[in-house]
Amino acid sequence: MKKMFVTLMAVAAIALSACTGGANSTETTEGTEVEAVDQELADNIDELEAGLEAEDTDAVKATIDAIKAKIAALIADGKNELAQQWTAKLQEFVEANKAKIEALSPELATVAQSAVSEVVSKVAAIPAAAAETANEAVDAAKDAANEAVEAGKQAVEDTKAAAEEAATQAVDDAKQKANDAIDKGVSDVKGKLGL
Repeated sequence: MKKMFVTLMAVAAIALSACTGGANSTETTEGTEVEAVDQELADNIDELEAGLEAEDTDAVKATIDAIKAKIAALIADGKNELAQQWTAKLQEFVEANKAKIEALSPELATVAQSAVSEVVSKVAAIPAAAAETANEAVDAAKDAANEAVEAGKQAVEDTKAAAEEAATQAVDDAKQKANDAIDKGVSDVKGKLGL
């Protein structure tokens, strides 16, 4: 039992060190990824401004569609803060340039407002989805902990049952040896007495 406990503790220590060792590389990777996403957002806003200055309706619409797709991808990846930043920047751009967009094309103004409404509603739905995901994670952790406890209890019960069985077998073997010795002793005495 002691050996099993020591082994489990060693495995847990190794797993823990592996997890903490990887944390720094994960943080670095996430930081680099956030910078890349921020740069992509800045580039897209620049493209919107350039398209608006060039009075290129198709370019502005294509960039708005690209931003909408990126926000949806960020939400799907669970990068809610980045999705909120992108939404705020798109909304800010559309509001600040509302008159220019409308002057360029009323249809484009409708597309822009529709895009903003769509992404705002998606971002507004994030907290409920995040809470649900967090609750699911907590439930999964509880289930895993309960399973581990049950597995530990079962291991203890199995070890106890095996020990009891071994003790019972040892007692039975000792009784059998004692009975055999008694029978042999009786047989030897009878032989000496000629019975």
